[in-house]
Amino acid sequence: MLVLPVAILRRHERARCELQRRVAHVIGDESQDWHAYQAALLAYAAGPRGRLTVVGDPLQAIFSASSPQYLLECPAVFRHTQSVVLTKSYRLHGAVLALANVVGAHIAGHTSAHQPRKTDGPLPTLHVAPSPDDEAAWIAREVRLLLGTGALRYCCLLYTSPSPRD
Repeated sequence: MLVLPVAILRRHERARCELQRRVAHVIGDESQDWHAYQAALLAYAAGPRGRLTVVGDPLQAIFSASSPQYLLECPAVFRHTQSVVLTKSYRLHGAVLALANVVGAHIAGHTSAHQPRKTDGPLPTLHVAPSPDDEAAWIAREVRLLLGTGALRYCCLLYTSPSPRD
């Protein structure tokens, strides 16, 4: 869904011009999770003089192919870009955001600290597992424990494999 349109726009100036003629402004949400093809498609749609607004949170770049660079570097590449960096969290509480601010301090170009809407919550837990199997077992035990105590009503896990074959 992304590779072919980007290939067409890369090869065919007429297609790029037609797209840019039809598009007055491009808004790219969740910019911290874009990968190269998504960024290219939005760049082709906006064009070199186009208007582009990118919205996102550099500390929430959670997918393996994503990078906050598109959110943070768009204003340097597109002079008419407006970059909206989100800094207030409605999901995470103070302890988790404090940890995210420390971990995210290394992101070049990112200077904002996040502010929690909720201040109270459980302290984050750091667990270093010796293997992926040990990590999976630890996560399963923790989720069962939290569900059993009623501290957790539902759970969603995001996992990024360290290699494509895992």
